[in-house]
Amino acid sequence: MTYSVASNIDCSDAIFDVKSTVSQFVEHSNCVYAAALDLKKAFDRVSYFKLFNTLIDSGVSIPVVNVVSNWFSKLLAAIQWNSSLSYTFSVGSGVRQGSSLSPTLFNLYINAIIVSLKSSDYGCQARGKFFGCFLYADDIIIMSPSLHGLQSMLDFALVYVID
Repeated sequence: MTYSVASNIDCSDAIFDVKSTVSQFVEHSNCVYAAALDLKKAFDRVSYFKLFNTLIDSGVSIPVVNVVSNWFSKLLAAIQWNSSLSYTFSVGSGVRQGSSLSPTLFNLYINAIIVSLKSSDYGCQARGKFFGCFLYADDIIIMSPSLHGLQSMLDFALVYVID
């Protein structure tokens, strides 16, 4: 079960789903290991290379990916401190906050992480459904019935998010 920024689900619904999943596993004498990740400055950490590959893997047409790639490759920034302005520099990661396209790009990027975690077979499963990753805004809870599984899921998620 996943939640995106654009859904109509609120935080209490996500918390209820996490608690329900843990309760179900514990009631059946199973262990649940969990880790909570706060993707602080998440929009700023989106890797362009991974974003463009995610767009292609999601079926976005190559001309659209080229437009987005061209748009991001020309992104420059400068730092203003008091009355001084730095030289401009190229921005190598992140989606533009305030852009109407950014939440969609971010959701596609995060969804790729969730799909990969789901296909890893490490997360909690119940009745053939994946309950190993809960996402609300920039907070992720990853759950697995084994410590090794949780560590494997964390390793993947952190590499994907940090790189």
